[in-house]
Amino acid sequence: MNDIKLKNGEIELGEEDIILVENDDSTIQDIFTKLQTTIGSLFCDEEFGTDLIHFFHENNDPFQMLQMQQILSQAVKDDDRLDPSTVQVEVKTENNQLHITIYGTSTLTGQHLKNRIQL
Repeated sequence: MNDIKLKNGEIELGEEDIILVENDDSTIQDIFTKLQTTIGSLFCDEEFGTDLIHFFHENNDPFQMLQMQQILSQAVKDDDRLDPSTVQVEVKTENNQLHITIYGTSTLTGQHLKNRIQL
């Protein structure tokens, strides 16, 4: 790992110092980032709260989990980087943790994507 270097008072990074992701590599990663943010996020509902963690700890019962899965599925389908007809969202709880898996096909490349988040 390289030390941070300052040049004229600004941080200078070499290309090998950071990892950039784009296209399909960032699609579901971006969606998960939105899922975990507060107001203005992908998951924002007045009835349930403004983020997944709040919702999960306040409403952890089977009916609410099914409802959350439907809300998440619709929110992910609204993201134009994924083909809405291919989107699937699984929501499970285990050991007081929320497990979300999102599947979908990229509209950019047609690549099948899958990613998981654990809260």
